[in-house]
Amino acid sequence: MPDQIADGNVWHPNAPAAEDDFALRTQRHLIEERLREWDSYRNKVLGPIRDMYKDEEIPFQSPNDLQDALVRIEEMIPELPTISAPTQDTPNIPNTGSFALDLPTKLG
Repeated sequence: MPDQIADGNVWHPNAPAAEDDFALRTQRHLIEERLREWDSYRNKVLGPIRDMYKDEEIPFQSPNDLQDALVRIEEMIPELPTISAPTQDTPNIPNTGSFALDLPTKLG
């Protein structure tokens, strides 16, 4: 970026450093990607199994069908996002609100 443009940029005093901001954006994108994977899992794996379970015309034909569904649920489950507690290396971002993330745990 040319110096004259960079000189015109105003950085808020409590804002994170650019490197910290980029790291947080990357982390946010990874979490969003994992959440999209969970959404896809819900729609493409769990949804059809739920529909088959509720379908009175074509229910599960045998106990094996139910077991196959449980195996498919376990095999297709996506990886959980990793969210760790802040460390000394975590960017110091001012607390501007609250954040909560409630994710399902792996079936076990």
